[in-house]
Amino acid sequence: MNYHMIRYILGQIMKLEAALMGLPLLVSLYYLDEGMIPLLSVMLPLGILGYILTGFKPKNQNIYAREGFVIVAFAWILLSVFGALPFVISGNIPDYVEKYPRLCGRVL
Repeated sequence: MNYHMIRYILGQIMKLEAALMGLPLLVSLYYLDEGMIPLLSVMLPLGILGYILTGFKPKNQNIYAREGFVIVAFAWILLSVFGALPFVISGNIPDYVEKYPRLCGRVL
């Protein structure tokens, strides 16, 4: 398995997510919302980590089905975790996983 290529592509995905978080940051700056600090506190480490992971381009750039499955699985996990972090930091989402999901004020 080509671990270097997996690391490189996941780093690219992390950089892309950090860049795309710039759009909500611009909206937050426009409205002078409190969401700027949580967004920046996730964007900067995410971008730095992405640049660290893509620091060296792998020599073997072949991707087979096994690497593709691993990249897709980890990309979904990374995007979900880092995408939810600003909401958790700001307090809009109290936990990643609620024990009792609520629907219209009633516990299911």
